[in-house]
Amino acid sequence: MSPTERGAEHPRTREQGREISGREDCAPAGAEEMRPAGSSTRVGRFALLAHLRGVGGSGAGARRLLLPGLLMLAFLLVPATQAFAVTLTVNLSGSGKGRVTTADGSINCSNIPGQEANRCSYEYGFATAKLEATPAPEDAFLEWGPGVGQFGSCTAFTNPCETSFILSATEVTADFKPQPDLPSDTEITGVSAVTDGSVELEGRTNPNSTSFPLAECQFEFGETSSYGRSSICEQTVGPGTAAVPVSAMVARLKPATTYHFRLTARNAGGIRHSADATFTTSPPANGETCPNAAVRLEQASVFLPECRAYEKVTPDYKQSSNPLSAAFPMAADGDGISWKQSGNYDGEGSSLGQGTYIARRTPDGWQTVNVSAPFRLVQQAGLLSVAPRFSADLSTVTWCLGQNESAGMAQEQEGPFACAVRDPGGQWLKSPSLEDVRGASIGGAYLAGASADLSHLVISSNAHFLSSAGAATRNSLYEFVDPELADPSLRLINVDNNGALIGPGASAVLGGETSTYQAVSADGSTIFFTTTPTGGVATIYARVDGTTTTAVSNPSPPECTSCNPTAKAATYIGASSDGRRVFFVTAQQLVNQDTDTGTNCSASVTAGCDLYEYDFEEPSGSRIVQVSGGGSGDLTPGVGAEVQGVTQVSQDGSHVYFLAKGVLTTVPNAAGQVPSTGASNLYVYERDAAFPLGRTRFIATVPTAEASTLVGGNSPAQVTPDGRYLVFATAAQLITSGPEADTDSAIDVYRYDSATGRLSRVSIGEPGYPASDNGNTPGMNAVLPHAGGIGALSEPGFGQSETRSRLAAISDDGSYVVFETAEKLQADDVNGGSSASNCTISGVGCDVYLWHDGTVRMLSDSPLPDPGGANPVLAPGISASGRDVFFSTSGRLTPTDLDNIEDTYDARIDGGFSATPMAQSCTSGDSCQGPPTALPAAPVTGTPGFLGPGNPSPASPGHHKKKHHKKKHHKNSSKHKAKGKQKKRAHRNRGGAR
Repeated sequence: MSPTERGAEHPRTREQGREISGREDCAPAGAEEMRPAGSSTRVGRFALLAHLRGVGGSGAGARRLLLPGLLMLAFLLVPATQAFAVTLTVNLSGSGKGRVTTADGSINCSNIPGQEANRCSYEYGFATAKLEATPAPEDAFLEWGPGVGQFGSCTAFTNPCETSFILSATEVTADFKPQPDLPSDTEITGVSAVTDGSVELEGRTNPNSTSFPLAECQFEFGETSSYGRSSICEQTVGPGTAAVPVSAMVARLKPATTYHFRLTARNAGGIRHSADATFTTSPPANGETCPNAAVRLEQASVFLPECRAYEKVTPDYKQSSNPLSAAFPMAADGDGISWKQSGNYDGEGSSLGQGTYIARRTPDGWQTVNVSAPFRLVQQAGLLSVAPRFSADLSTVTWCLGQNESAGMAQEQEGPFACAVRDPGGQWLKSPSLEDVRGASIGGAYLAGASADLSHLVISSNAHFLSSAGAATRNSLYEFVDPELADPSLRLINVDNNGALIGPGASAVLGGETSTYQAVSADGSTIFFTTTPTGGVATIYARVDGTTTTAVSNPSPPECTSCNPTAKAATYIGASSDGRRVFFVTAQQLVNQDTDTGTNCSASVTAGCDLYEYDFEEPSGSRIVQVSGGGSGDLTPGVGAEVQGVTQVSQDGSHVYFLAKGVLTTVPNAAGQVPSTGASNLYVYERDAAFPLGRTRFIATVPTAEASTLVGGNSPAQVTPDGRYLVFATAAQLITSGPEADTDSAIDVYRYDSATGRLSRVSIGEPGYPASDNGNTPGMNAVLPHAGGIGALSEPGFGQSETRSRLAAISDDGSYVVFETAEKLQADDVNGGSSASNCTISGVGCDVYLWHDGTVRMLSDSPLPDPGGANPVLAPGISASGRDVFFSTSGRLTPTDLDNIEDTYDARIDGGFSATPMAQSCTSGDSCQGPPTALPAAPVTGTPGFLGPGNPSPASPGHHKKKHHKKKHHKNSSKHKAKGKQKKRAHRNRGGAR
């Protein structure tokens, strides 16, 4: 599965508690035992272990289950060969009537007249017990008595009420009460605090029950008596029999506008509405000086900060389908984004039945273009790669046609391998075809990475596209230069300085097995790969300018005169976008200062593991830097780092954030804390103009259980391109005092400033809203948008530099951070404060919040009615400047959005368009493809025409040349452009059909 197909969900927000599987083997009391001795005990025991693994060893979910889990664990001591059954007694109580049943009907406990059996025994094997309480028609279920540790919500207002619980007692009670009368005295009492965009609504209501509280208390409001919006009462009401005052603040209203509203109260007996009333907001405040004031008033977005207004990015016509993937790039300036969606808006597109689109902003609105490779190209080459590559500015799109990347579709490709390129002018150009020189079928060929402008492509394949690959028995890497031209260059990458394959029996991998972050430099001159030489271990190499190969993870004799020569495997982490620096983890000693030893590094083995950097621009003999070698105050420099993993590498390579168990500095952080030996200590290593010799700073110590959320492929952490700011999400309580104190165990978002050493909590409440408890509501997670992995700010997993992720969470200057949460962090968050505690990247009830220089404001709640109910918000992302915040929702945020299908919006500073309908592109035919273009004639096998039979020997090995291929052939070269146009014209004039 390609990186764009994987979910972007934070690893800690996945469902942690799941029902234990296994037989219940329940029977009515007194029934004959038919179960073989010991069978249910064995099943239950394995089920429990699976369950405990499922909830993990940390987090709120695990803590909730700890006590009952320990009680259950005691039963594991019973030998598996002994017969075991638990007898649970169920009692029905209260003045109401109802019944309790099991899913399979093993018991039917009832106090309904004529069916009385209000005390039942329930015998079952060691597993979860599921009971369902159903009240009689005129009654209601109140609650379970002590002894039920239930999952989920089970109250009087969910009838029937099913619960799944872990045994903490052998006797439980279900309490039923007579159904109460409807709430009474439900009426409006007035309004207060009226402004041009908000008002406090006031009323009163009587729950009319001594047993049941109100299940619902809210004010409905809208510009007509159909309402459409609602705000929950700020007070919890009941039980009781007296009228109590209630109120709710509503905001994001239009100035000088009359609104209808009413109070709605619901108890177990039903719903009561007050009479309709109205209020009128004040005229526009004098402070509204935004240049887009008229649009903000029109779409009721005056509540947005910084003169932001909504712009609907996706077109009206979407074939009734929602976006499938947001893990595609955006243009850094925020004027373009890309995504994938079912169907093809213009009826063209690929054979996969899915379209890939780019929307660009124009003075009149956003215009969408379908950039799926046309079927007329696809059908000539077979299957289509599911992951196109985009240039950094989205002007060029490349699809490689041949074997699909997904491992689930591994099959031989009978046809040739080729690439289709959509150039900045909208024309489609097809590369010459690549075929196996042996005439064999092509299997497993795919586009693994590319330079920022897509002039250099890296193709992974077990095919022999060149005769020099003849010794290869596994996948090799090929560099495809200028694929859109008639005579592109093709050359092998995984070769030594003599052009011979390195480890012909081993696969060559772009970057490494777990990361391809910037494995292709921005200009394509440097390509990093991992392979295993014959008789050796996994080694990281750099191929420079197609001529020179350097083993960057091997010992260099001038730098390591006393190191253990035994080879140890290296793991690629990432590189700087210019290809100058590369980072990797290994237990191999590469400098004399590294005096500890260990086995090969792994997730569970950290002894001897160190983080290294290789810098091509340092003098020969001084290029290897032990990043984890320690800094000021390290009592044992170069020893015992025990690197656990890397959190992020900055785009320019100046900063790397990592976790290590060693004490690498004794200088305290801004809070006065110091690292601890054996703990998971978060560090930053910076080497730039300010610290040319490097500096190690301690950030914080995180609980061991939290370490896995800050490293590896699922880490949501992101770092600014210059490395100064790191933003990450964790349940660790890293700030314990002051206004940003983290007092709950939910996931929070933090930002670290490496220049000042200050750690800030981002997921806090809006100033002046004390009801938010400053973002410390237990169980309410805050989630960073992310596609996971090293380099999450750019496009992870694409082996490409300087492409900004559609899921970027932080602006380049670090002053803006966007995140998602179901927690109510400001008063007018009408969807917030729900019981959906685990906000995921697509969670219902979650809203997009923007942190800017210490202040949090909500961006996403819909001011327009959504007949479908909930408005799920997903996939927020921010442009480099912070001007644009993109997110998708089915809520209707502008008057031109007339459906309940998900749309992508931009909350843009000084943005917004008039509600006057505009013509939408991508509605029929070739409207999104531009004018038809010629397809080049299918040439003979492309391989013989490529430059050279292999790789020429380099003049001087190991030196990173300043004169790169891109600069020579592309950058500011009118001669090249003219030559390229001549080549394209010549190629097309050879008879290519349009």
